[in-house]
Amino acid sequence: MYFPQDVFKFILSFFPKKKRFKFHPITGNCELHYLVQRIGINRVRLFYPNNLLTTYLHDYYLSDNNYLQNMHGDTPLHVAAQYNIFFQMYRHIKDVAPKMAYIKNSRNEIPVDVKATHRYANFPC
Repeated sequence: MYFPQDVFKFILSFFPKKKRFKFHPITGNCELHYLVQRIGINRVRLFYPNNLLTTYLHDYYLSDNNYLQNMHGDTPLHVAAQYNIFFQMYRHIKDVAPKMAYIKNSRNEIPVDVKATHRYANFPC
C-alpha cells in the first residue's frame, strides 16, 4: 500500500523539531548539567540568561530521560540546588519545562529539597 509523501510530510510538520541532548555514557549527565555546574562554580548571577543557556532551553528537547535525569536521578535543577542557584535556574526553566522541578532523584528528593553541598555554594557572588 502506498502512502502519499506529501501527506506524510504534512503530518510530520506538526511534530516539534528540537535537538536532543547527548548523555555521557558513565555519569548520564548532559550538556545542560555541565553548564549549570559551570555557572555554579563561577558564581554567576543569572538575572539574564547567557546565550548557551537560552539555546539549550529553547532549541533542545528537555523532557528526554524523565527531564534529563543522570545516573543518580539528578536533573539540572538538582545540580543547581547543589550550587545554591536553584531559584535563579528555575526562573528560566519554569516556562519551558515546569515539571522538572517535581522530579525526584534516587534519594527521593525534589530539587528544592537538595541542600547546597558544593564548596562554592555559600560564597558570595
